[in-house]
Amino acid sequence: MNDESIARDQLYEKVWTTPISRLAKEFGISNVGLAKACDKHQIPRPPCGYWAKKEHGKKVKNVPLPACNDPQLQTIRFEYAGSGSTRQLNGSETAAKHEERGQVTVAEQLRSPHPVVAATKRRLEYMKPGANGIVDASSRNTLGVLVSRKSIGRAMRILDAVLQRWESIGGTVEGNRLLLGKDSISVELTERTEAARARRESESWQNVRRKPAGKLKLSVDGASHWGLRSNWSDGKRKPLEDVLTSFVGGMIRHVEFLKQRRLDDECEARQEQRAEETREARQRIRDAESSRRKELLAMVRRFRQAAEIRYFLNQVSNGASSISQSDEEARERETWPAWAGWYADLIDPTTEAGCSPISSEPPPPENTPLDHLDLTSDARQVLARLSIRDSDALFKLSKEEVNAAQTDRQWGTWCEIGRVLRGLGYDVSDRKYRWY
Repeated sequence: MNDESIARDQLYEKVWTTPISRLAKEFGISNVGLAKACDKHQIPRPPCGYWAKKEHGKKVKNVPLPACNDPQLQTIRFEYAGSGSTRQLNGSETAAKHEERGQVTVAEQLRSPHPVVAATKRRLEYMKPGANGIVDASSRNTLGVLVSRKSIGRAMRILDAVLQRWESIGGTVEGNRLLLGKDSISVELTERTEAARARRESESWQNVRRKPAGKLKLSVDGASHWGLRSNWSDGKRKPLEDVLTSFVGGMIRHVEFLKQRRLDDECEARQEQRAEETREARQRIRDAESSRRKELLAMVRRFRQAAEIRYFLNQVSNGASSISQSDEEARERETWPAWAGWYADLIDPTTEAGCSPISSEPPPPENTPLDHLDLTSDARQVLARLSIRDSDALFKLSKEEVNAAQTDRQWGTWCEIGRVLRGLGYDVSDRKYRWY
């Protein structure tokens, strides 16, 4: 099939008239890829056993196509569809370079191998085979290779040809990772095993010893998860050496797919960031508006309070009201009206107030001789050792000086000094008068 897109209802008809395995080949994608496309576009698929029942003439029931109002789901587009390929990327410069270089050729002998191939070969020759005769050379610094000793030479020549082509199209190799730009994949070369003898009826397959079959398989790790072709093997008609060009193309498709996913993820991250920035900006605007409203209402309340104070003062001055005052307030009778008028100006947002006619600052502490201070006998002994004569000198003492002059029985002197200084009006808010 050459069309790259199909209507949702048309794909639904095809899915229920043609098995997924055959239909996927028409679109040039994998079974998993087509199944994911159906799920994404809300197209029901035949359940397990549907085609077997239909083949044997049993009655089967089709699940109707559900309604969908989303216009983006009405058309299914297979952007990378192509005959005989799995999501072939069109317009890829890397794929074009690969095609220009023609077939991947495997050398008859391994001469001057790629450094990673050489390291993998040394590891294969060093490691001991497992019970099934397979040597595992997988590590961070070597390629994933699981073959028998007999297949090491062939496996290394195949991988060397693959890596040489990979680097010729701009890729790089770092340990077991093959990079193309910012994106990387890993590949694995394995050898199939077969039963070393016929299985007896009384034993399970797990107890039958296996041996290398000489058939090699190249895999692109993780490709099948995204619906891409992942395996290339020795076949009845073609050996693995003859499909390496297709394998490298599969590597390119996978890394290009990962690149597109990375770019899409970065795009979504930018979208999220812009949406969050916009949300925060709008929230700041709302917060600023709320703050302005609260401030306005507070200013109105203060304006009304100031007006009420001035009205009250006017009534008092006209003798329309009398104020009950204590003796202390009576002494401030002359300054109280001026203070009240000043406070009205202070809270009035439309007026600037000067200085208060009545000082609100507490008087400074008066330096008091030590003999006049209310101290315990223990404290007086400690202060006598320090030659303290008045409260100003007491204020300058440090905790270390007091601790050095007191005995174990007089451990509470520092706390007592704090209490005395606070009682005299000294500002000791920045100190910690504790015994510990």
